[in-house]
Amino acid sequence: MKWIKGIAVLFSVLLVVACVSSISWTPVGGVMEAKNYEVRENYGTDGKIVSRVYSPADKYFTDGLKIVTNNLGAIAAILNPPKPPEPVPPAPVPPTPPAPPTPPVPPVPPTPYPPPGPTPPPVESKIFTRTGTTITLDLNTLPASMRKAGWQGRDNALYYAMGSIYLHGPGPGLPVPSGGDAELAKLSDQRAEIYRWFDAETMKVKSTMMTYPAYTVVAVTNDGRDRLGSRLGPAIADRLKEFGGRVTTGYMMPESEY
Repeated sequence: MKWIKGIAVLFSVLLVVACVSSISWTPVGGVMEAKNYEVRENYGTDGKIVSRVYSPADKYFTDGLKIVTNNLGAIAAILNPPKPPEPVPPAPVPPTPPAPPTPPVPPVPPTPYPPPGPTPPPVESKIFTRTGTTITLDLNTLPASMRKAGWQGRDNALYYAMGSIYLHGPGPGLPVPSGGDAELAKLSDQRAEIYRWFDAETMKVKSTMMTYPAYTVVAVTNDGRDRLGSRLGPAIADRLKEFGGRVTTGYMMPESEY
């Protein structure tokens, strides 16, 4: 690139020198010499020069020289283009400090169930009795317990209704003799209520057995003729069967011996 710039400058100097115009007068006789000019003289009637006009000998050459000289800056800019600015390195970005670790959230302890504190003892049944750690249904007391709960009738009718209803469920009606039995007919109409009442008392026994692992159940005691312990005892034992050997039926008189 340097030698190209040098040639361009030398060419420009030679061009300017070659095209220099000049006008000179010779002292002797006023003779004029003009270089690169045309001289036009106008004479008067007396033969004297009235006016002289000097004009460049080659108008296009001198105008071209002006164009060249007037654009030397542009030519130099082309021959020597400005250097591109050196890239400025980006300012260093300070590293982002790591976020502080999130403290672990302590687990929420589950709500204790049942709530802490002494658990109240279960409610004891009103028709089952407890002696020591043994719970039983004394059939001697069953008719009075049923009457106290609102079921009326003679003892045999109450035994028959209770044994049949709890063994077979409240669905089937109680068989009534062909001659009619008003007490049995009324108890048969009340069989759903009787079943719910007696089953609620049996569930109280279940709650007590769950609370006290040492307790046992003898389903019925003091069974006898027409008391139908052979029906009521197995029904109670089946309702408490989850306690396995802790539940027995007790002595039950076979119905064939009535």
